[in-house]
Parts: sequence; structure tokens; C-alpha cells
Amino acid sequence: MRHLSLLPKQYRPAPTRVPRVSPALILVAGLGLVTTAATAEDRTATRPVLVAGDHATSVERKTSVERKASIERKTSVEPEASNHPETSARYRAVDDSGETVALSQPARRIVALSPHLVEIAFAAGAGSAVVGVVEGSDAPAAARTLPRVGSYRGLSVEAIVALEPDLVLAWGSGTPPETLDRLASLNIPVYRSEPRALDDIAATLEAVGRLSGHAQAGQRAADRFERGLAQTAQTLDPAPRVFYQLGQEPLTTLAGGQIVTQVIRHCGGEPLFDDAPVVVAEIDRESLLLAAPQVILAAGENDAWQAQWQGQTALPAVRNDRLYTLSPDAISRPGPRMIEAVRQVCRALRADPPS
Repeated sequence: MRHLSLLPKQYRPAPTRVPRVSPALILVAGLGLVTTAATAEDRTATRPVLVAGDHATSVERKTSVERKASIERKTSVEPEASNHPETSARYRAVDDSGETVALSQPARRIVALSPHLVEIAFAAGAGSAVVGVVEGSDAPAAARTLPRVGSYRGLSVEAIVALEPDLVLAWGSGTPPETLDRLASLNIPVYRSEPRALDDIAATLEAVGRLSGHAQAGQRAADRFERGLAQTAQTLDPAPRVFYQLGQEPLTTLAGGQIVTQVIRHCGGEPLFDDAPVVVAEIDRESLLLAAPQVILAAGENDAWQAQWQGQTALPAVRNDRLYTLSPDAISRPGPRMIEAVRQVCRALRADPPS
């Protein structure tokens, strides 16, 4: 696979600062809200995509056996060791922070603190148990009328506690630490979701199913997602160089092995600038020209973002008309609908350039 280190020596890494990107960008993206990626004048920028990890190493595709092992680690039921509630609980799962969440009975009142976790709960059969969500939770339709406990601007612990949850589903890096600490002090069980790989989504589906007493539904949802991954995985030779556009002014992308970059690799592409040392990397035009992207992807409600590239035929992607718009919600939420984004990206990468 061709990496940026093999590009001409005059290639310069993009600046690591993002001075014009809103400080709330990552949080807004994780909550899956409808917003632009940069400042007020950047009205044609794409909506941000969930930042789902912070490591910069490439994540290789796992075999089906390894994926199952990952799921089993998160959802294994340990033998009863004592009468202590935490060790004798029947409903048990290991969350993405490595903590074991153990319940003495299935969760009947769930508060989900991210739209992707709302979708996961419903897909895992626990929709009827969800009693509270955050702003932006618009799927499935039944979630739109549920009580709100906050937004990307902040969460109300009082509102969460008032709903008397026996399980809170939190986004690990998107939920304020003080909120997590307060919930822990109140002995409210919290499952932290921090998907760093595509197969983590399947593992979370099964874990939430188990914790809510819907193990079979969670397993079925996980299996459907895994089948979708298996059906879409592809290898392209040579791997097309792909630029994922996050924002327009400044021009930004996601890096550090984020799920979006993993989707591109899963579909046989080479995500450009994924070795940047920051999550949201600002890319100067000269660096992009040297990287010579063959495909440009962006999330948006329509193709309006593509107008900015008009006439810039020095870029192979523009010259060959290989600019593709992705569904914002599908690519921005690491839940069951992420497989839709995977299919979109795979179709785009294997499409032949117009003759």
C-alpha cells in the first residue's frame, strides 16, 4: 500500500493547528448534530464526522475470528465469584474503556448520551427501554419524542438523574468527564462507547443487547453488521488515493486512524493525511496538490460543496470527475447505519473514472 512517506520529498505535512475550526467541533461531530465544520463564513463546508479515536496507527482489517473474539470479550458472562452484586451480576459487558459494567437485572430505563448510541440501543432491541436522549437524536423516528437531557453545549446531570436510569450509555471522549464522575458518584451504571474500529460497532450492539436483556436481538444486529462488512470488503490495485474533506475554509480532514479513514481502507483506498498527528488536520493547497488525490469524498445534503473544486484540474480527482457526496448521518455516527456509508464509499472507490 502506498503511503505519503513515499511521495516526493518536497511534500510538507499540513499544519497541525486548526485556528478557524470551532473548539466544539469534535463534540458536535460526536453528537451527530447538523452543523458545518468551521466558521460562520464556511457555509458550504460539509458536516463533521464523528471522531471515534485518537490513535495514529493504521488499523488493519480483522479476520472474522478476531472480530468474534472482540465481541466475546465485551459481552462475556463471568462465573459468579461471590454474592457481591458486581461479581454475581448476570448481565455483564466490558465497555470500550475496559471497565466491566455489571447489572443485577436487565436495564429497563436507559439514557443514551449520543445519537449513535440511541440508534444502537434501538437496533439491539432496547428501544422501549430508552427514556432519555440528547439533542440531535432523530433516528429512529421513535427517538424524536423522547426527553432531552442536553446537547453538545452541555448535559444536565439533574435531568439524567430525574429519569431514574438503571443504565447510561455514554460516548467516552464526547461526554464531559465531570458528568461521568458525577454519575459514578451516584452509583449509576455507565457503559462507555468509544468505537475505534468498524467491528467495535458490532461488539457494542451485542453488549447493549445483553445489558438490556435482549441478547438475541443484539446478536442478530451485530451479525447483520458483520455480514455487511464481509460483503463490502474489497481490495483495489492500485489503491486509489482518497481525500476526505471535512471542512472547506480552512480545508480540513480527519486523521489518526479515525473510523472514516478505516472505512476508506476497508473499501480498498488509501486515505491521505491519515498520518497527521492531530485528529482534525488542516491541509494547505500545496500539500493537497502534491498528494494528488484520485478521489475526493465529503458528507453533505447535496453536491454544493463540489463547486469549490471547479476548474482545479491539476487534481486528478477533479480532472476525472471523481468527487462523491456521502450521507452525513451514515458517515458521522458509528452505529448500525455506518454500513450504509461503507457501501457508498466502496461504490465510489471502485467506480471507473468517466471516459
